[in-house]
Amino acid sequence: KRKMNTLVIFDQLAPGLLIGQICGRWGNFFNQEAHGPAMSDGARNILEHIIPKFIMEKMDFYDYDLGYQALWHPTFLYESLWNLVGLTIILVSRAKNKFHRIGDGICFYLIWYGLGRACIIEPLRMDPLLFIDSVGPDVLFNRVNVVINLLLAIAGITWLTLKHTKIKEPFYIEAKKKYQEEKIDGVVTRIEDVLVSTD
Repeated sequence: KRKMNTLVIFDQLAPGLLIGQICGRWGNFFNQEAHGPAMSDGARNILEHIIPKFIMEKMDFYDYDLGYQALWHPTFLYESLWNLVGLTIILVSRAKNKFHRIGDGICFYLIWYGLGRACIIEPLRMDPLLFIDSVGPDVLFNRVNVVINLLLAIAGITWLTLKHTKIKEPFYIEAKKKYQEEKIDGVVTRIEDVLVSTD
């Protein structure tokens, strides 16, 4: 309706989506849910030197669905950190990369988030949503979230490739510079004895 570039809007949304997911995953931590498998002794010995103590302590609990006490992998933390790296890459690329085109931010989001969920987080989850319950969670492509997130990543890769080969959207830095050069400050004028600002 307002003839705004949809890709610009999506690019502005991508960092916000990542920020929301970085913060939102901590809800899984406080609710002691959506965790990974029980840590092995080897993993525990390594991770207790990397992961803060308060997180390790909170991840040691009894899971009523699984029926036993364990120290669980904090998949919420893995995903939160993965998204923090993705957020940093998007913001730095947009500000510094002269080959970053309009729409690359949302494409990168789809790729980064999709691959992170499909390849790192979802295979670890102990409560996966399955296509066919009788097949079980060991078949990776029977997990709904793995398939959906792989499709998101494929869509992002395809879109990004098209944007840099066929469609060739403007480069972000050049478009931003042009916008700033064309932008004018508000003008105050008098219309029928009323001061009107165009700003």
